[in-house]
Amino acid sequence: MNRQIVGLVVLTCFCTVVQPVRAKLLINEAFVNPGGSPDNPREFVEILSTTTSDSLTDVWLLEIANEINDDDISP
Repeated sequence: MNRQIVGLVVLTCFCTVVQPVRAKLLINEAFVNPGGSPDNPREFVEILSTTTSDSLTDVWLLEIANEINDDDISP
């Protein structure tokens, strides 16, 4: 019984201390074409800052290529 009360007190303290986190940078728009598309060089990703000014120094955007066709995916 005491363990349950201690657990409830710890959980209550944790929930009152935790605050929501807001992202400073958001991916606002992404225009990505599959390989071999006629307008392939016109791909872009738009990054939106939610603050007045943020530097993009040391910000990385990782693209993971997928070469699997729909026929290759098992149910």
